[in-house]
Amino acid sequence: QQQQQQQQQQHQQQQKQLRPLPPSPPPPPPPATAVTTRTATHPQPTWIKTRTSTTTTNTAPSPSPPPPLPPPPSPTPTTTTTTTITTTILAC
Repeated sequence: QQQQQQQQQQHQQQQKQLRPLPPSPPPPPPPATAVTTRTATHPQPTWIKTRTSTTTTNTAPSPSPPPPLPPPPSPTPTTTTTTTITTTILAC
């Protein structure tokens, strides 16, 4: 009976040792991901600005087809283009 108890205790100890090992490796990866996200944040704004310009181009053709609507929307696209120019200057 005593020998069986000792074996059980050893098994329990091994399990406890294995538990702390898995959590230790995960901590190192998070910092690496954080660095990647920081670098990604810089290029992201540029892509967003380019997307905004594309959206303005898409909106311009849509109002052009209808004859009565073209006059009112025409001024709006011009204003959007000016805003995009300012954003590009900030990027530089």
